[in-house]
Amino acid sequence: MKKLTAIILFSWASFPTSAQGTTVLENDNLRAEFNKQGALIRLTNRATGWEIVKRKSLGQSFELLMPWPENDIRFNVIEGVKQKAPTIERKANEIIFTWKGMRSPSMKSEADVTFKGSVSLTPEGLEYKGVVINKSPYPIEYVSWPCLGEVSIPDKSRPLYHATRQDTRELFPHFFSQHGYWGVDYPTSTYPLTEGAFVLVNNADQGFVAYEKNQGQRLLIASFELIPGFELRNTNPYGDEMDGQRVRIQFKVNQVIYNSQGETALEPLVLSLYKGNLFTGIDKIKNRDKLPAAVSPSWFSEPLVWQKINIDKASQLIEHAKESAPLGIDGLQVRGWYSKDKDGVHEISGLAEAIGKCHEMNIRVVLETNWTSIEDHPEEEKYLMLDPFGLPYTASVICPIDDAARNKALQDWGKLQAFYAADGFINNDNNHQNKSYLCFSKKHSHSFGAPVANAALLMDKIMTEKMKSFGKDKIAMGYGFTHQQNVWYNGYQIAVPPSQFYKHRFLSPGAPVFLPVDAKEARKNINDAFLFQFNPAYDFRLKDYPNIASYSKKVRSFMQRHKPQIWRGVIQKPDEASALGDNLSYSVWLDEKKKKVVRVANVSEENECAVTIKTTAPAVFIVASPENPEGQPYRESFTIKPLSIAVFFEQ
Repeated sequence: MKKLTAIILFSWASFPTSAQGTTVLENDNLRAEFNKQGALIRLTNRATGWEIVKRKSLGQSFELLMPWPENDIRFNVIEGVKQKAPTIERKANEIIFTWKGMRSPSMKSEADVTFKGSVSLTPEGLEYKGVVINKSPYPIEYVSWPCLGEVSIPDKSRPLYHATRQDTRELFPHFFSQHGYWGVDYPTSTYPLTEGAFVLVNNADQGFVAYEKNQGQRLLIASFELIPGFELRNTNPYGDEMDGQRVRIQFKVNQVIYNSQGETALEPLVLSLYKGNLFTGIDKIKNRDKLPAAVSPSWFSEPLVWQKINIDKASQLIEHAKESAPLGIDGLQVRGWYSKDKDGVHEISGLAEAIGKCHEMNIRVVLETNWTSIEDHPEEEKYLMLDPFGLPYTASVICPIDDAARNKALQDWGKLQAFYAADGFINNDNNHQNKSYLCFSKKHSHSFGAPVANAALLMDKIMTEKMKSFGKDKIAMGYGFTHQQNVWYNGYQIAVPPSQFYKHRFLSPGAPVFLPVDAKEARKNINDAFLFQFNPAYDFRLKDYPNIASYSKKVRSFMQRHKPQIWRGVIQKPDEASALGDNLSYSVWLDEKKKKVVRVANVSEENECAVTIKTTAPAVFIVASPENPEGQPYRESFTIKPLSIAVFFEQ
C-alpha cells in the first residue's frame, strides 16, 4: 500500500489554512477540501477524476433537527453552513471542527448546543466522528454528518445507481423517489443502514460507499434528495439549473440520537471512494467487516433440500417426514407448531417426541420462531412499542429494548421442550414492522426514542447461545435482517428480489442460505439456488408436483456428483468471466484448486440458448449439465435447454 500523505495548504505556520481559508485532506485515492465554515466544498476521486462535490457554493457541513416549541415548528433544521464559523484544529491526518451555539432562521435566540465533528484521512477513506453537547432545554432528534451538498453525475450518458445489501435503485437519469410528496420537500430516497449495512453510489467504473465503522448502537438513515425536483415525470434535470435553482443530488447520513440534554457521541462512519464497479465497493465492506462467521456443524455445510410445512398436530410432522426421503428432502422447516395467549407461548402436544421420530428417518427439523410477536391481549399492552405520539405501532409486536418485555419473551420461549429437541430455529426477526425503528415509551427501561434493531439482535444472540448449549450440532438462523447477525447465526432465509442474489452471496460467501421455492416459479427458483449456492426450501407440498420433484432430484444429484468443484467454491466478481447469449443468468466461482467455475442458467421458458464463455485469460473448460452430468469438452458454445442449467469447469 502506498504511504498516506496529507497535504496541508497554509499561509501561516500555526494554522493549516490557505489564503482562501481552506483545509485539505489528500492521498492517492481522494482529495477533500473544507472551507473556513467547515463545509466540504470539494471531494474528488483521484483514481478516476470524478469530482463528487465540485461546486464550492453547494458545500455543506452538518445539520441538526431540533424541534422549536416556541413557534411550534416541528421541522426546525439547523444548517451548519449558516452558523458562526467553527474553530478548526489540525492533528496529523485529522481535522476537528467545533461549532458553538446553534440557531435557525425560525429561532429568536441561540440554543446552547456544541457540535464537535472530526474528519480523518485513513487507508479506508474519510472517517467521520462527532460529539453533540446539548445544554439547552430542547431535544435534538438527529445529526446529519457527513452531509454532501451535491453528488455530481460523473457521466450523463450512463446511469448512476445507489445500492445497499437489500436493493439497488437509480439516482440518474430516473431518480428513485420512495416517499409521498406530502411528506418531503423534494424527491427523496432513504435507507436505514442497520438493515442495509452500507450505502453505495456507483456507475460501471467508479463509486463511493458509506458504512458504519463498527456495529453501531444507533439508527442511521442515509438519504438522497433531488433538488429542486424532476424535470419530467421521474426524470432528473440534465442541466445545472432549473427554474433559477441549482440542480443537485444532496446526500447525508442522519444519526438519530434523540438527545434531550447532555453529551452524545455519534457512530464513526467511513466514506470510501474507489475505482471499479459495484462489487469493488462491496469488497470494501467485506474487508471492513473481518467479522468471525458462526461455525456451522458439518451437516449444515452440505447441499441440502428443505420442505416448509405448516402443522397443528405432532402426527402431521411425522407424516411429512415419511414422504420426504423419497423426494430427496433433507429437512423440514416447521411453522404453526406453537400458539400464544396471555399466559405465553405453548407448543403442540407431543412435538418433541415427533421430532425424535423424524431424526430416526434422517430428517432434520428446524422450527420457525418469532421472539417479539404476541397476540392482542390487554395484559401485554405494556410491552408494546410506541410511536412518538404514544400510540402502538401495532398490537402484535413487543418492544425488545424494554428489559421486562425482552425477559418475558425469552422466558416464554426458553421453556419449550420442542425448541431444544429440534435441530435449530429460524427466527422471523423484528424487521421494523410498521416502520417501528424506534420506541418512544416513557414507561419502558430504555431512553426516549431508543433504536429497536440492536435489542432485537441481543435477543437473537441470547436464544442462539441457549439453543447451542444443548448440542454442537444445533443451528440458528434468521431472515437476513442484518449482515451483523452472521457472527452468531449459521445462516438465513433470503427475502430480496433475484436481482440482489449475487450481491448477497458475494457479501456472505460462506453463509448457508435458504431460498423459498414457489410452485409457479419452481424451476427458476431451483436454478437460482444452483447459481448462488442456496438451499432450496419448497413452500408447497413437493409430492403434489411430480415434475418439479423430478427436476429437484436431478439437480440435487448433479450437485452431489460435482460437489468438490461446485459446493466448495468461493464466488467471484461477475466480471471475472462472462456467459454470452440470450436469456442467461450466471455466476463466477473459484473451486478449491483456484480454477474458475462458471454456473449458467437459461431463464427462458420456451427456447434453448447457446452460451459462450469468455474469461479474462485463455482457459479450457469441461461443461456438464443435469441432462449430461458426466460432462464433455467445451468448444466455443454450448446449448442449454429451457429453464435448465449448466456448469463450466476450468481444466
